[in-house]
Amino acid sequence: MAVWNPKIECAKRSEIEAIQLERLKWSVQHAYDHVPMYHDKMVKAGVKPSDIRTLKDISKIPLTTKTELREQYPFKLLAVPMREVVRIHASSGTTGQPITAGYTRRDLDTWAECIARIATAGGATADDIAQISFGYTLFTGAFGLHGGLEKIGCAIIPISSGNTERQINIMRDFGSTVLIATPSYALYMAEVAERMDALKDIRLRVDANQGYNVETALEVLPTFEKLHIDAVEQCLPWWDFDGAAELMQKNATSVKLMLDESIHTPYDAQRASKLHCADYYNIKLMKCGGLYTGAQIADIAQETGVKCMVGCMQENKISITAGVSLVAAKQAIVEADCDSFMFFKGDDDGIAGGFDRKGGIFTLLDKPGLGIDMDI
Repeated sequence: MAVWNPKIECAKRSEIEAIQLERLKWSVQHAYDHVPMYHDKMVKAGVKPSDIRTLKDISKIPLTTKTELREQYPFKLLAVPMREVVRIHASSGTTGQPITAGYTRRDLDTWAECIARIATAGGATADDIAQISFGYTLFTGAFGLHGGLEKIGCAIIPISSGNTERQINIMRDFGSTVLIATPSYALYMAEVAERMDALKDIRLRVDANQGYNVETALEVLPTFEKLHIDAVEQCLPWWDFDGAAELMQKNATSVKLMLDESIHTPYDAQRASKLHCADYYNIKLMKCGGLYTGAQIADIAQETGVKCMVGCMQENKISITAGVSLVAAKQAIVEADCDSFMFFKGDDDGIAGGFDRKGGIFTLLDKPGLGIDMDI
């Protein structure tokens, strides 16, 4: 999984908990001092900010009901002067008085940072074109995703919701690679796209991340086929080679099956190939141990008619160059997902050489070895 902010996301648990406790104490004190509703509820519950000494003490804070939030309409929940508020959002109010929220500039920055982490973990990069089909209204969703995706460098299509045929045409014409929508609307878009005969022009893949068993995978594969999903990655738990073989045998759809977490070593590839467990292997050098074992896996795949792609984890330009070199060297490798170096400062973290990149095209340099120049 890719990481946007390694300093905090990869911190030790003790370090994260220290930050959480510091911020919990500050938030409780700030709400106690500046929001009458929270002050009164804490006094009634016999709780003072100084009672919050550990993370477990969060259980001492009284719960807030939706009715109480509605009663603070419109701005009684603000903990800062209105002059510090730069944006106001609210719930729809369809079931009662809307619940409002005011955001400071710092709030928006924090929001964008959180979404950047989520989007990066989901595979979004600066090379993506993100189509946001949430409504750009008082609803918070579209604006939040917009800020976070923009922060990581995605090209944003702020198309909002509705006008579904236009959504499909834009997706096809602009080459959208990330869709932001409610699950129900995404399914409806797929139905409309199918009626428009547009799905054949849009290539999509699904990473199941070991979330199915054989039975559930067989249930969803026909739906994926209707949606013109090209391939599904790692349907079953990594250890279930027999299940993967059964799924391959029973898969009557055109959807290709890929193994990722199951393929760590050449032995895994041999076992998967012998059982005929997949159409594709996803080779990741940081997972399998480097170029030598990656090349062995690719050779085994080629001998048994399995195609490969080279993926990546949280890697800088050095290991990505090795991955790109493997792609260029092995006939069985037909695709690559080598973008994690772009998460580092300046795309390469001060590492020169290796390859040139123009858009999604990588060109290896004519230099010895990996062709890396280290500025140490």
